[in-house]
Amino acid sequence: RGLAHHYRTGHKPEGLWWVADATWSDPHSNESLRRIEETRWYFADEVTATRFVSSVVTNLHEHTRSDDTEGPIVGSDCHVLKAAIEETTGTITHYFYVFRVARVVAELRFDQGARSRVALTEDLVVPLARRAAERVAAAQAMELQPAP
Repeated sequence: RGLAHHYRTGHKPEGLWWVADATWSDPHSNESLRRIEETRWYFADEVTATRFVSSVVTNLHEHTRSDDTEGPIVGSDCHVLKAAIEETTGTITHYFYVFRVARVVAELRFDQGARSRVALTEDLVVPLARRAAERVAAAQAMELQPAP
């Protein structure tokens, strides 16, 4: 949520119309998938959106200690990153999908539950990433208006 908040508070890249984000989480942290965060950046054109993808990926590398990993491609300009962070309860896995659909850049963050006995794997996150890309594509059918 750092980038979404950052851009919402006046540090907008050129061409950004608006930002939307949503979070789902398991309050008990017992499940393999504890939290999903989805952030979408809507741009005036695809060229600007394409340039923005690399800044999101760079930010993730710097702030999450994540590494690029192989994963199924969703949307365009797709990057899949994985971070394994050592906690007192064991290794917690995080997956990040960053992709573009036309003029929308989406970032998905999938976090493993700290108390889960089953590791978070791509098998669990890939169908969710594909569904998110489908939702973004469906939203492209609606004409977005720039924010005032």
